[in-house]
Amino acid sequence: MYLEKLVSSAQATQSIICFCIDPQPEHIPLRGMKEHRITEYYVQLFAEMDKRRCYPAALKFNEAYFLAEDDPFTTRHGSNALTTLVLSARQHPVLSKLPMIMDCKRCDIGKSARKYAKYYFENWGMDAITVSPYTGEDGLAPFMEYSPKKGIYALAKTSTSASIQEMALDEMNTVSTWMCQWISAGQTLGAVVSGRTAHDLGRHLHHLAPHVPLLIPGIGSQGGNEAESASLLARAQHPLYHRIAIGSSIAYAWAGKNDPAHFAEDAITALHDATAKVRGEFHGII
Repeated sequence: MYLEKLVSSAQATQSIICFCIDPQPEHIPLRGMKEHRITEYYVQLFAEMDKRRCYPAALKFNEAYFLAEDDPFTTRHGSNALTTLVLSARQHPVLSKLPMIMDCKRCDIGKSARKYAKYYFENWGMDAITVSPYTGEDGLAPFMEYSPKKGIYALAKTSTSASIQEMALDEMNTVSTWMCQWISAGQTLGAVVSGRTAHDLGRHLHHLAPHVPLLIPGIGSQGGNEAESASLLARAQHPLYHRIAIGSSIAYAWAGKNDPAHFAEDAITALHDATAKVRGEFHGII
């Protein structure tokens, strides 16, 4: 079951960090074909995780970053790299035990939604995906059929400042807080809730039921602080259900030091530091 996998992976890695794999070739200091540069970069990060014995508690693949590197009429550099990295993680003795999330933000209605659900959960074999909830129950139903074995994270509050999410519905609720309540009314959905500010995360946590697992973007390069988020999550009923999602500030930590020769070491140092901040707030929970 997906919630059980979240708990067991957090306990095994002593972390709730989700490492986001968002390839940005302009920040990859390797030579060669784009497909091979992307795969080799992250494979070296995986190898450095082994060397340091430092792992995240989940992997999230942002599909858009991979698809953007394809030329639909000639090459499939991004798609091929995504396939290679997913297979590499699946063959890894530690990473294969972690939840693997496809960040695709898909949803539709009827037969189309069913095809999307089959594609990600059966064809890809993902443990969880992100979905847009605005087609309502009918659009989400095909995804929810795979629960509780699989996870479905519905967008509630993204790390952008989109005004529609802050639109007031009444004196108590905005669109995003109402969405948190709607997600909480069932037993099958998780929620994407921004951790860009602790205030924003805390405000939305107030509207979420304890059983809802969170995927929390906006940390690191987007301004959010993992320690502040972890402090709030540590007081939750099920703190190990949640994942703090960090991507570029780990993967491309070398850029801040202008030290491309040590990109792997810098990345895993950043992962270690982020994990240490979380553990410091969890006080023995993991």
